[in-house]
Amino acid sequence: MIDIYDLPQEEAVYQNIFWKGRTTGVFQFSSNNAKHLCRQIKPKSIYDLAVINALNRPAILDAGVDQDYIACRQGLQQPKKIHPIVDKISAPTYGLMPFQEQVMEVCIQFANFTYPEADALRKAMKHKSGEEFEAYRTKFVENAIKKSNQSTAEYVWNLVEKFSGYGFCLAGDTLFKTPYGDKALINLKPDDKIFSLNTDTNESFVNEIVTVHDNGEKDLYEIEFDNGEIIKSTMEHTFLCKDNQYHTLKDIIKKSLDIVVADDMI
Repeated sequence: MIDIYDLPQEEAVYQNIFWKGRTTGVFQFSSNNAKHLCRQIKPKSIYDLAVINALNRPAILDAGVDQDYIACRQGLQQPKKIHPIVDKISAPTYGLMPFQEQVMEVCIQFANFTYPEADALRKAMKHKSGEEFEAYRTKFVENAIKKSNQSTAEYVWNLVEKFSGYGFCLAGDTLFKTPYGDKALINLKPDDKIFSLNTDTNESFVNEIVTVHDNGEKDLYEIEFDNGEIIKSTMEHTFLCKDNQYHTLKDIIKKSLDIVVADDMI
Protein backbone atom coordinates (compact mmCIF):
# COMPACT_ATOMS: atom_id res chain seq x y z
CA MET A 1 0.00 0.00 0.00
CA ILE A 2 1.27 3.50 -0.87
CA ASP A 3 1.09 6.12 1.85
CA ILE A 4 0.18 9.32 -0.01
CA TYR A 5 1.47 11.34 2.96
CA ASP A 6 4.91 9.74 2.74
CA LEU A 7 5.70 9.68 -0.97
CA PRO A 8 9.37 9.42 -1.92
CA GLN A 9 11.16 12.68 -2.70
CA GLU A 10 11.59 13.49 -6.40
CA GLU A 11 15.36 13.02 -6.27
CA ALA A 12 14.97 9.60 -4.70
CA VAL A 13 12.51 8.52 -7.39
CA TYR A 14 14.97 9.41 -10.13
CA GLN A 15 17.95 7.78 -8.40
CA ASN A 16 16.21 4.59 -7.28
CA ILE A 17 14.08 3.99 -10.35
CA PHE A 18 15.28 5.76 -13.49
CA TRP A 19 19.02 5.82 -12.76
CA LYS A 20 18.92 2.05 -12.24
CA GLY A 21 16.70 1.37 -15.25
CA ARG A 22 14.00 -0.14 -13.06
CA THR A 23 11.26 1.07 -15.40
CA THR A 24 9.44 -2.10 -16.44
CA GLY A 25 5.78 -1.11 -16.69
CA VAL A 26 6.56 2.63 -16.83
CA PHE A 27 4.85 4.19 -19.85
CA GLN A 28 7.37 4.89 -22.66
CA PHE A 29 10.30 3.60 -20.58
CA SER A 30 9.79 -0.17 -20.58
CA SER A 31 11.98 -1.11 -23.56
CA ASN A 32 15.56 -2.25 -23.08
CA ASN A 33 16.90 0.78 -24.89
CA ALA A 34 14.83 3.21 -22.80
CA LYS A 35 16.28 1.58 -19.68
CA HIS A 36 19.79 1.88 -21.13
CA LEU A 37 19.27 5.60 -21.84
CA CYS A 38 18.00 6.15 -18.30
CA ARG A 39 21.06 4.47 -16.80
CA GLN A 40 23.45 6.45 -19.00
CA ILE A 41 21.76 9.87 -18.81
CA LYS A 42 20.64 9.67 -15.17
CA PRO A 43 17.63 12.02 -15.48
CA LYS A 44 17.04 14.62 -12.79
CA SER A 45 13.85 16.26 -14.06
CA ILE A 46 10.70 15.74 -16.10
CA TYR A 47 12.42 17.57 -18.95
CA ASP A 48 15.24 15.01 -18.88
CA LEU A 49 12.64 12.26 -19.20
CA ALA A 50 11.10 14.06 -22.18
CA VAL A 51 14.54 14.17 -23.81
CA ILE A 52 15.08 10.45 -23.21
CA ASN A 53 11.69 9.76 -24.76
CA ALA A 54 12.66 11.84 -27.80
CA LEU A 55 16.06 10.15 -28.11
CA ASN A 56 14.52 6.68 -27.97
CA ARG A 57 13.29 6.79 -31.57
CA PRO A 58 14.56 4.47 -34.33
CA ALA A 59 15.92 7.19 -36.65
CA ILE A 60 17.70 9.00 -33.80
CA LEU A 61 19.24 5.75 -32.59
CA ASP A 62 20.28 4.90 -36.13
CA ALA A 63 22.00 8.29 -36.53
CA GLY A 64 23.84 7.94 -33.22
CA VAL A 65 22.38 11.16 -31.80
CA ASP A 66 21.68 9.41 -28.51
CA GLN A 67 25.39 8.61 -28.16
CA ASP A 68 26.36 12.25 -28.78
CA TYR A 69 23.88 13.36 -26.12
CA ILE A 70 25.17 10.81 -23.61
CA ALA A 71 28.80 11.83 -24.26
CA CYS A 72 27.96 15.49 -23.64
CA ARG A 73 25.85 14.67 -20.62
CA GLN A 74 28.71 12.70 -19.06
CA GLY A 75 31.24 15.43 -19.82
CA LEU A 76 33.15 13.32 -22.33
CA GLN A 77 32.31 15.61 -25.25
CA GLN A 78 31.60 19.31 -25.62
CA PRO A 79 28.58 20.58 -27.59
CA LYS A 80 29.63 21.94 -30.96
CA LYS A 81 29.36 25.72 -31.25
CA ILE A 82 27.75 26.79 -34.52
CA HIS A 83 26.17 30.25 -34.22
CA PRO A 84 24.90 32.17 -31.16
CA ILE A 85 21.26 31.91 -32.27
CA VAL A 86 21.43 28.17 -32.98
CA ASP A 87 23.55 27.51 -29.89
CA LYS A 88 21.00 29.17 -27.61
CA ILE A 89 18.08 27.16 -29.04
CA SER A 90 19.92 23.84 -28.80
CA ALA A 91 21.69 24.57 -25.50
CA PRO A 92 19.24 22.60 -23.29
CA THR A 93 20.02 19.48 -25.34
CA TYR A 94 23.79 19.93 -25.75
CA GLY A 95 23.80 21.36 -29.25
CA LEU A 96 21.41 18.69 -30.57
CA MET A 97 17.80 19.18 -31.64
CA PRO A 98 15.71 16.13 -30.74
CA PHE A 99 12.51 18.20 -30.54
CA GLN A 100 10.68 19.51 -33.60
CA GLU A 101 10.05 22.75 -31.72
CA GLN A 102 13.81 23.40 -31.73
CA VAL A 103 14.06 22.81 -35.47
CA MET A 104 11.19 25.21 -36.12
CA GLU A 105 12.69 27.83 -33.79
CA VAL A 106 15.98 27.73 -35.72
CA CYS A 107 14.05 28.33 -38.95
CA ILE A 108 12.26 31.28 -37.37
CA GLN A 109 15.11 32.99 -35.53
CA PHE A 110 18.05 32.11 -37.77
CA ALA A 111 16.38 32.21 -41.21
CA ASN A 112 13.47 34.62 -40.58
CA PHE A 113 10.75 32.11 -41.40
CA THR A 114 7.24 32.80 -40.13
CA TYR A 115 5.68 30.16 -37.85
CA PRO A 116 3.41 28.85 -40.65
CA GLU A 117 6.43 28.64 -42.99
CA ALA A 118 8.48 26.78 -40.38
CA ASP A 119 5.65 24.31 -39.83
CA ALA A 120 5.19 23.86 -43.58
CA LEU A 121 8.92 23.20 -43.94
CA ARG A 122 8.72 20.61 -41.16
CA LYS A 123 6.04 18.77 -43.11
CA ALA A 124 7.91 19.12 -46.42
CA MET A 125 10.99 17.52 -44.82
CA LYS A 126 9.20 14.17 -44.89
CA HIS A 127 9.71 14.00 -48.65
CA LYS A 128 12.91 16.08 -49.10
CA SER A 129 12.42 16.49 -52.82
CA GLY A 130 10.52 18.59 -55.33
CA GLU A 131 10.33 22.27 -56.17
CA GLU A 132 8.68 23.24 -52.87
CA PHE A 133 11.47 21.70 -50.84
CA GLU A 134 14.18 23.37 -52.94
CA ALA A 135 12.39 26.72 -52.58
CA TYR A 136 12.49 26.38 -48.80
CA ARG A 137 16.18 25.50 -48.91
CA THR A 138 17.00 28.53 -51.06
CA LYS A 139 15.03 30.86 -48.81
CA PHE A 140 16.59 29.43 -45.66
CA VAL A 141 20.17 29.82 -46.89
CA GLU A 142 19.61 33.28 -48.39
CA ASN A 143 18.05 34.59 -45.16
CA ALA A 144 20.56 32.88 -42.88
CA ILE A 145 23.53 34.36 -44.78
CA LYS A 146 22.38 37.79 -43.56
CA LYS A 147 23.11 36.64 -39.99
CA SER A 148 26.17 34.49 -40.68
CA ASN A 149 27.96 33.41 -43.86
CA GLN A 150 27.47 30.97 -46.73
CA SER A 151 29.16 27.97 -45.12
CA THR A 152 27.43 28.42 -41.76
CA ALA A 153 24.04 28.94 -43.41
CA GLU A 154 24.40 25.75 -45.44
CA TYR A 155 25.71 23.83 -42.44
CA VAL A 156 22.72 24.84 -40.30
CA TRP A 157 20.36 23.94 -43.16
CA ASN A 158 21.88 20.48 -43.24
CA LEU A 159 21.31 20.20 -39.48
CA VAL A 160 17.70 21.30 -39.85
CA GLU A 161 17.21 18.75 -42.62
CA LYS A 162 18.83 16.04 -40.48
CA PHE A 163 16.98 16.68 -37.24
CA SER A 164 13.57 17.44 -38.76
CA GLY A 165 13.53 13.90 -40.12
CA TYR A 166 13.19 12.44 -36.65
CA GLY A 167 12.50 15.29 -34.26
CA PHE A 168 9.88 14.41 -31.68
CA CYS A 169 7.10 16.74 -30.49
CA LEU A 170 7.00 17.49 -26.80
CA ALA A 171 3.87 16.13 -25.17
CA GLY A 172 1.40 18.76 -24.03
CA ASP A 173 1.64 17.61 -20.42
CA THR A 174 5.46 17.84 -20.32
CA LEU A 175 6.35 19.93 -17.27
CA PHE A 176 8.74 22.88 -17.40
CA LYS A 177 10.46 24.43 -14.41
CA THR A 178 9.39 28.06 -13.91
CA PRO A 179 10.11 30.62 -11.16
CA TYR A 180 6.58 29.90 -9.95
CA GLY A 181 6.72 26.11 -9.93
CA ASP A 182 6.24 23.42 -12.58
CA LYS A 183 3.98 24.26 -15.52
CA ALA A 184 2.73 22.01 -18.33
CA LEU A 185 3.74 22.86 -21.88
CA ILE A 186 0.12 23.19 -22.93
CA ASN A 187 -0.38 25.95 -20.33
CA LEU A 188 2.64 28.08 -21.29
CA LYS A 189 2.01 31.41 -22.99
CA PRO A 190 4.04 34.39 -24.28
CA ASP A 191 5.91 36.34 -21.58
CA ASP A 192 5.97 33.29 -19.29
CA LYS A 193 9.41 32.52 -17.91
CA ILE A 194 11.01 29.07 -17.75
CA PHE A 195 14.36 27.80 -16.54
CA SER A 196 16.92 26.80 -19.19
CA LEU A 197 20.38 25.29 -18.81
CA ASN A 198 23.65 26.91 -19.85
CA THR A 199 25.66 23.88 -20.95
CA ASP A 200 28.94 25.81 -20.71
CA THR A 201 28.57 26.53 -16.99
CA ASN A 202 25.96 23.88 -16.13
CA GLU A 203 23.96 26.67 -14.48
CA SER A 204 20.30 27.43 -14.99
CA PHE A 205 18.96 30.76 -16.14
CA VAL A 206 15.53 32.26 -16.74
CA ASN A 207 14.33 32.36 -20.36
CA GLU A 208 11.28 34.28 -21.54
CA ILE A 209 8.82 32.74 -24.00
CA VAL A 210 8.37 35.05 -26.97
CA THR A 211 5.71 33.24 -28.99
CA VAL A 212 3.64 30.07 -28.68
CA HIS A 213 2.75 28.22 -31.89
CA ASP A 214 -0.47 26.26 -31.50
CA ASN A 215 -1.28 23.52 -34.02
CA GLY A 216 -4.70 23.00 -32.44
CA GLU A 217 -6.21 19.89 -30.94
CA LYS A 218 -6.16 16.54 -32.72
CA ASP A 219 -7.52 13.11 -31.92
CA LEU A 220 -5.01 10.75 -30.31
CA TYR A 221 -4.91 7.00 -30.88
CA GLU A 222 -3.28 4.52 -28.53
CA ILE A 223 -0.87 2.06 -30.14
CA GLU A 224 0.42 -1.04 -28.36
CA PHE A 225 3.52 -2.76 -29.75
CA ASP A 226 4.53 -6.41 -29.47
CA ASN A 227 7.14 -5.50 -26.83
CA GLY A 228 4.42 -4.08 -24.58
CA GLU A 229 5.25 -0.43 -25.23
CA ILE A 230 2.22 1.82 -25.59
CA ILE A 231 2.26 5.28 -27.17
CA LYS A 232 -0.32 7.83 -28.24
CA SER A 233 -0.25 9.42 -31.67
CA THR A 234 -2.30 11.39 -34.18
CA MET A 235 -3.16 9.83 -37.53
CA GLU A 236 -0.72 12.27 -39.19
CA HIS A 237 2.28 11.29 -37.05
CA THR A 238 4.94 9.43 -39.02
CA PHE A 239 6.79 6.28 -37.99
CA LEU A 240 9.76 4.48 -39.48
CA CYS A 241 8.53 1.19 -40.93
CA LYS A 242 10.35 -1.98 -41.87
CA ASP A 243 10.48 -0.87 -45.51
CA ASN A 244 12.92 1.80 -44.21
CA GLN A 245 10.46 4.57 -45.10
CA TYR A 246 8.43 6.92 -42.91
CA HIS A 247 4.64 6.56 -43.12
CA THR A 248 1.75 8.24 -41.35
CA LEU A 249 -0.21 6.17 -38.87
CA LYS A 250 -3.16 6.43 -41.23
CA ASP A 251 -1.18 4.80 -44.08
CA ILE A 252 0.33 2.21 -41.73
CA ILE A 253 -3.14 1.02 -40.75
CA LYS A 254 -4.44 1.16 -44.32
CA LYS A 255 -1.48 -0.76 -45.78
CA SER A 256 -0.86 -3.05 -42.77
CA LEU A 257 2.78 -1.91 -42.48
CA ASP A 258 5.13 -2.97 -39.68
CA ILE A 259 6.59 -0.20 -37.50
CA VAL A 260 10.21 -0.41 -36.39
CA VAL A 261 10.44 -0.31 -32.58
CA ALA A 262 13.51 0.45 -30.50
CA ASP A 263 14.00 -3.20 -29.54
CA ASP A 264 14.46 -4.06 -33.23
CA MET A 265 17.63 -1.96 -33.28
CA ILE A 266 19.38 -3.43 -30.25
